[in-house]
Amino acid sequence: MTPVNTKHYLHDDVIRKLTELKLGELSDYVDELCTDPECVNLDFIGKFEVITNRLYQNRINELINNLLKNATLREPQASIAGLYYEAERLLLPDSIMKRSAYYHES
Repeated sequence: MTPVNTKHYLHDDVIRKLTELKLGELSDYVDELCTDPECVNLDFIGKFEVITNRLYQNRINELINNLLKNATLREPQASIAGLYYEAERLLLPDSIMKRSAYYHES
């Protein structure tokens, strides 16, 4: 969660409209961007891209977290890194990692 800024860079009316559009977090991102020294020299398009990417990534993360929370997984903390490569399982680490990379690229 972002810290509460005492100064908002958007007018209250714009913040209200963003909230009604269910984009309230967008105003927080604008505030963060305006105080980020690395973004001072970005043009409008550059700033718009940073904010859009941040909003998109946040929504994707929320979606993934909700899906994981609602999934009835037998082992919710399972990961490829935790696989047991015992001989009788006939699993090859290189093969697993290649397949994992393939699915993450798609």
